[in-house]
Amino acid sequence: MLSSHDFHATASGQSASGIEVIAQSNASLADLRSWLSDQTAKPPPGYTVAVSGSSVDEAQRHAQAMGLAFQVFSHAVGGKTHRLVVVVFDPATFDRKAGPILAVIGKYQMLPQGIRDSIDAQVKARTGYTMSELLDPSQPAGAAIAAAKSLESSGDRGVVLVDAAKD
Repeated sequence: MLSSHDFHATASGQSASGIEVIAQSNASLADLRSWLSDQTAKPPPGYTVAVSGSSVDEAQRHAQAMGLAFQVFSHAVGGKTHRLVVVVFDPATFDRKAGPILAVIGKYQMLPQGIRDSIDAQVKARTGYTMSELLDPSQPAGAAIAAAKSLESSGDRGVVLVDAAKD
């Protein structure tokens, strides 16, 4: 396990809190995808596949091209519905495919605050999140990017688990 921490995120007037765990694995990406497929076919007791359909299938195809695979599960904790997002990824493929994006992200972080504020406003209008929020390592997307960076020289694959419920 690389890290585990609580997080709180707000987007489009909705907020969610939960926990995020990032782990590394020396299993191949094919093996991790197979494991995730097995979990999808037969979720652990108390869990169900939360989302399915053509839009999810398309998102999964796009993710696969980037060296990622994911599934979203649902389960109840204390009467609250939680979503568990499981992402498996290969940092080398992710870096090869997303390298230009990661380079832009690195440059974004060096921009003066005034310029970042303008970019944040535009990105938030489109996605519900600012670039700063997406890159924050305490948030799921930022943690995945940080995990990819920390694993890229190890040769290992990563597993990110985010378990959260709306506040």
